[in-house]
Amino acid sequence: MISRAEVLRYLGAPDDCGISEILDGAIAAAGKLSPKHIVSEYEVKSISAEGVNLTGGLTLCGELAKNSLDGCKKVLILIATLTLDGDRLIATAGSTASKAVVNATLSAAIEDYVDNVNDALIAEYKAKGLYLTKRFSPGYGDLPLSLQRDLVFSANADKLLGISVTENMLLIPVKTVTAVIGISSVPHDAAKHKCADCAKNCIYRR
Repeated sequence: MISRAEVLRYLGAPDDCGISEILDGAIAAAGKLSPKHIVSEYEVKSISAEGVNLTGGLTLCGELAKNSLDGCKKVLILIATLTLDGDRLIATAGSTASKAVVNATLSAAIEDYVDNVNDALIAEYKAKGLYLTKRFSPGYGDLPLSLQRDLVFSANADKLLGISVTENMLLIPVKTVTAVIGISSVPHDAAKHKCADCAKNCIYRR
């Protein structure tokens, strides 16, 4: 369920900012969307100075990947999208204020959807006696945004979900998330949001 408070957090606005009607409409419209996702499983071949090397020729570069996936023998790549229907909601929102509210609402919607998928995966793997790490995405820490293209094409998300990647490594549809999750035989901190892991003190901080 899309959290009103979460949308306001994305907007950086208080609850009494005079947008209740627009916000209620945006949340109702977002609730009618049909998000999609795919999950692909890869084996960890090795961890080198460059990063974590997976089957399929994928390499997750940097210290974030190495630290987060330490001890993991397999990795999940999760890709989720609100589809082009979400893009159309933004394009047809009308005023600049309405577009901003719809954009924030859809950001909250895709995160909520991914959280739910993540929770289902945690339960699925726990039933197998396995544990998941917290997820992280290209652009977090030192995991390069350029990895977006490799993740999308290795998982066939271009064909299965209709996702494309621009020259600037932005995803289309715009409300699309790619994420990496480790699979371990020992418990990990699988918290969805860890602002304590980030040194930035931004307005979106939880």
